[in-house]
Amino acid sequence: LCSSRFNSIDSARHPRFAIMEPVTISAAAVGIAMAAGSVKTNSVQWMKGRALPHVLAECKDPDKRFRVVAVRIDHMEMAPELRGERMKIRVKYGAPGENLRCDTGTFSPQSRAPSAASRFVHRQQAQQSSTPVCIELRSTCLFLLGKDVEPIMRFVVRKVGLRSHSLHSLAKASISLASLRELGETKLTLFGSSGRKVGNISIACEVSKLKQQELVDGLAQKSASKQKHAYLMSGEVPIVEGELVDESSDSDDGFPSTPDPPLAGEPILQHAA
Repeated sequence: LCSSRFNSIDSARHPRFAIMEPVTISAAAVGIAMAAGSVKTNSVQWMKGRALPHVLAECKDPDKRFRVVAVRIDHMEMAPELRGERMKIRVKYGAPGENLRCDTGTFSPQSRAPSAASRFVHRQQAQQSSTPVCIELRSTCLFLLGKDVEPIMRFVVRKVGLRSHSLHSLAKASISLASLRELGETKLTLFGSSGRKVGNISIACEVSKLKQQELVDGLAQKSASKQKHAYLMSGEVPIVEGELVDESSDSDDGFPSTPDPPLAGEPILQHAA
């Protein structure tokens, strides 16, 4: 009786009693999902095989030479309204979706120190309100040069939220590796999401060939930070021909000073890349 009463209910008048049709998943949908997973796996494998930390760890020959790209971020200026914001810069080597990445540490750009002529508080405040904020970074990202990596360098300034993993893009800039190598040092304009200019970034680049042991020793001496795809070093890291140098010289005040040790290597000419 109950069964017959239930079956006699008009599903159009009582939609919550409508009999649900079985859900079927098409083979095409399954294929798309599997293909997406395969693409992601292939992308991870692609980056892993071109990541300098991974390649160095796998290498057993100390005399094997590697071509590396050293990208140094020297200085950055941003719009005054970004004063005190917590930021970091992500350097991307390669095309969207297939690129190697290196992140700087977190920093907060500040206003330039007021000049000696600025004696009054209101003048200093007015000066700060219109002066770009700046930061000296001297951070170097070291990548493995890849023949099948698109030769472009992209710089993304990211705002760090209250949680360290909460990031969103503030500004971007890019340049081809060929142009950057030819210039050696240059200044790029940073553009926000709306296309408005929000600052500039001063960078330098050098491509060199180094032996595995020289590279490992140099990275250890510079206390380089190993990241997933690259190494990050603080301070200028010149790459010169010859052996690793670690010398101290007397400064004018009589105290010994230790310069930044360079990474030994053989510079690669533009046409030889």
